[in-house]
Amino acid sequence: EGFVAGADRYVTVRHFADIDECVAELRRAGYQLWATDLSPEAECISELKSPLPEKIALILGREADGISKPLLEQADRRMYLQLRGFTESLNVAVAGALCVD
Repeated sequence: EGFVAGADRYVTVRHFADIDECVAELRRAGYQLWATDLSPEAECISELKSPLPEKIALILGREADGISKPLLEQADRRMYLQLRGFTESLNVAVAGALCVD
């Protein structure tokens, strides 16, 4: 439900009661949480120097209001995509593709 036709073959979907339960499960599975963010604490993704962890859970926010504060506070790393021009946001699919590129 809610997927582009055929996308469910490539994406595992799990439902959780709340954000804390989801974060706890990701951490138990060894994931680091990396979030897209426009705050001053965020690092430019193209300038990240450290090696990538083996497992990353990429958190992308909605264009209108970003990632919720409670979830953002649990992120291990915050990053942004450097954009040129008049906009500070992208479609979530485009932003996700650029982050994993």
